[in-house]
Amino acid sequence: MSAFKEKHIWKVFESYARVNSFVSTQIDSFNNFINFGMQEVVDQESTIALPNYVVKFGQITLAPPQVIEEDRVLKSAWPNDARLRDLNYDSAILCDISETYIDRDEKKVVNHPRIVIGRVPIMLRSSVCNLNQINQEDSFQYGECPNDPGGYFIVKGNERVLVGQMRAVYNHVFVLRQKLGEKHKWIAETRSMSDETGHSILLRAMIGSDDRSVDFSLPYIKEPVPVGVVFKALGYEDNDIVNLIGLDSAKALKYIRYILRDSFFCSSKKEALLHISKYAMHVISEDKEENYAWQIVETETLPHLGVSGSVSEQACFLGRMIRRLLMTHIGERSEDDRDNFTNKRVEAAGTLMYDIFRNLFKKYTQFIKAQLEKRKQRPDIISIISRIKEITKGFHRCIATGNWGVQKNASYVRT
Repeated sequence: MSAFKEKHIWKVFESYARVNSFVSTQIDSFNNFINFGMQEVVDQESTIALPNYVVKFGQITLAPPQVIEEDRVLKSAWPNDARLRDLNYDSAILCDISETYIDRDEKKVVNHPRIVIGRVPIMLRSSVCNLNQINQEDSFQYGECPNDPGGYFIVKGNERVLVGQMRAVYNHVFVLRQKLGEKHKWIAETRSMSDETGHSILLRAMIGSDDRSVDFSLPYIKEPVPVGVVFKALGYEDNDIVNLIGLDSAKALKYIRYILRDSFFCSSKKEALLHISKYAMHVISEDKEENYAWQIVETETLPHLGVSGSVSEQACFLGRMIRRLLMTHIGERSEDDRDNFTNKRVEAAGTLMYDIFRNLFKKYTQFIKAQLEKRKQRPDIISIISRIKEITKGFHRCIATGNWGVQKNASYVRT
């Protein structure tokens, strides 16, 4: 790096540091989570429906950090109190909940405003933190250093810094050369991640070691499926497949021919779907084979396109994937480097907490539904909610241990 270029880079860093704290990324990410992300998650799993009974989760708000004293008086909580008394510096998650009782044609709606569904740890100096109510110069009166920028949590009296986690970029196609002796020469892969549900799959397109086959590896399908068969399962014919790949190169022509050759036995969309269903991981009845294969191809293959994604959009993405694979194989583009920082993303505090809250809230609603089904005669969601501590303990466990996953067999019910 030249001295001139390095000098200007440091000027950019200095300009950024004058305006922003070095933990502003963490604080901004957390603020986005509590102000927008939590409501988005609740809206995705907002309804629990049973026969003659429906529960709806509505507006989410956060109470200021508070603590209940021994005399049962509710007081504002301050970070230094949490440090000295081994407490959690957290806030109650308040949710408006409505119950709808359906008796024949009559409906009775009961609203429950601001019900506590759990507690979330609060990042110091975030928008909900009580320290924002005072001037930074006066914070020493509450046991804080005026120069403390915040950006961390206090769990059971211990200060916990949430370190951002690096991951590969989602929904991007990487073409990678395989080692000698492997089943395939080249693999084009993408981690398709849905922003709506958090569901992800790893989709792969592969050139065989014999240099005469091009296949897709589909979710819930045991064996690789010829590329042409997948396109025909989406409703496209030979000419359409060539246009979707869109590679006009003499070197790639033979691979286009292999793709068309390997799907020649499928003359219709139905035949292609039935062929895919033969390799299903699950045992399915003969009358459901076609629908099962269509669900995999149309819904499960590229979840990042969302519920509103069309078949044509999926076909274009798959065609682009094959195009990149063939261009790399014939030498018209270089192999991708997934270790390059341009192909990495760092997930800050807000993103990590958004993902864990989505998993926790989904388990939370599933548990509530199971409990309500046991009380069909007298469903009462408020009595159930008051016993469930899944969201609270889930957040505290993740921040205290650094293990960002939901325990499958953990008990979060207060007995």
